[in-house]
Amino acid sequence: MRILPALAIAAAIAVPHAASAQTVDTAAVRRTLARNDSAFSAAYVRGDFAGIAAMYTPDAQLLPSRGPVTGRDSIQRYFTYGPNTKLLSHRLEMTSLVVHGDMAAEAGKYTIVQQRGAAPATTTLGHYMLVWLRQRDGKWLIQYDMWHTVPAAPATPPAAVTPASPAAPTTAPRP
Repeated sequence: MRILPALAIAAAIAVPHAASAQTVDTAAVRRTLARNDSAFSAAYVRGDFAGIAAMYTPDAQLLPSRGPVTGRDSIQRYFTYGPNTKLLSHRLEMTSLVVHGDMAAEAGKYTIVQQRGAAPATTTLGHYMLVWLRQRDGKWLIQYDMWHTVPAAPATPPAAVTPASPAAPTTAPRP
């Protein structure tokens, strides 16, 4: 009769553990998030700021260098560019992904080409990290979004530096 309580204890320990240990198809998550990245970029170029905001959880946070931006309404306002700005292209390139259950951390590089007024188009490069949460309906939404811009390379490379040659003696050697 001691076997029955031991089996009950083993089952009580194993069942919750088995339920929390999800098998995650990382390749499938990668494909889904890559599609989400493309949809984000397309919405940004179209100027669909409400569509961008809908890709975030209701309490999501952007973490730009100026300080956090919280909530979909604030995120929509943050991404809204002015009438004199034209976004010519936006691209996210996922370079790494870690998936743990219903959470995924994506890191990558971004490229933005934009034009302000009649000025020539400019290209901005940078790195980003997104934390995605899978919702009850299976949809992945962004909880945290952070990025930084890579400083632009100089228009012309700096001149090559050559080591200084030894100075010629200025006085006659001593005898």
